[in-house]
Amino acid sequence: MKKKLLKGLVLAFLLIFIALVTAPFLFKDRIQALVIQTINEKIDATVAFSDIRISLLNNFPSATISIDNLIVLNKFPFDGDTLFYGGNVNLKLGLGELINGDGKPLKVQSVGAKDLIINIISNENGQSNYEIATVDNQEQSDNDDPFSFELENYDFENIRFVYSDVPSHVFLRLDSLNHQGKGNFVDDVLDLETTTSTRMTITVDGVNYMNQFDLSLNAVLALDLTNNKFRFKQNELRINQLPVQFDGYIQLLEAGQFYDLNFDTPVSSFTNFLGLIPEVYAGNIEQVNTSGDFSVVGSLKGTLTDTTIPQFNVRF
Repeated sequence: MKKKLLKGLVLAFLLIFIALVTAPFLFKDRIQALVIQTINEKIDATVAFSDIRISLLNNFPSATISIDNLIVLNKFPFDGDTLFYGGNVNLKLGLGELINGDGKPLKVQSVGAKDLIINIISNENGQSNYEIATVDNQEQSDNDDPFSFELENYDFENIRFVYSDVPSHVFLRLDSLNHQGKGNFVDDVLDLETTTSTRMTITVDGVNYMNQFDLSLNAVLALDLTNNKFRFKQNELRINQLPVQFDGYIQLLEAGQFYDLNFDTPVSSFTNFLGLIPEVYAGNIEQVNTSGDFSVVGSLKGTLTDTTIPQFNVRF
């Protein structure tokens, strides 16, 4: 009797394992069709990818959809420019979502990506290469979208982000950008816990103000998605060796963004200033003898639009 029971359990586990391994092949064509449908309906650009994989084992009992070598190429007036490249983009969703009937959107619980390249360009005519959304005058309900996003967390690893504003002569580059966030996006008001690290380079009018500065930020953001308002509740920012703390909020408006931010250095020794020196040039900064106090206090307040900029104040 025990042997029969044991054989039955082994057989049951074997059948479940075989089902978990083979089931993704049954859903692959449907998922690939939904991805292509989303691209065609939402994006006016040339999009390609090398493969779509589905796994029921990596995050069981959730299913994982992985898209390899996803690339988005611009059309006129940025013909052939790479807007986005992702070595791997993955979506996690409930196992039951895969067997939903046709016409029901797949509810995505988590988004992850690694080895990304993002190039944002604004040309001399004021055109931006990220404006690739298709124009659709027909009203659509949420159920018309192949995917719906009820995120609980996201994780982006190893991003190279480049922003080039030709009219303003502003160049920004973020290398080795890693960013994670956790929060219940189903709610309209939530706390988002984030962790970010990167190396930043900023050039304005040919003057290099930051060259591969190490930045790290751990922050809890209070998000009001109804009013598009994002308040910093807790934060820990470090620029190279300089610690900075700040508070306030950012609110998205129809014509731009409103900023109300205050920042200062939590300590007041002259070492704060030395912390702004990139480590590659600083040498043995710990051995430098300094005296006196040095503090940075500042604020950023006002509306950023095509014709206005916020007022920026800083005191040393």
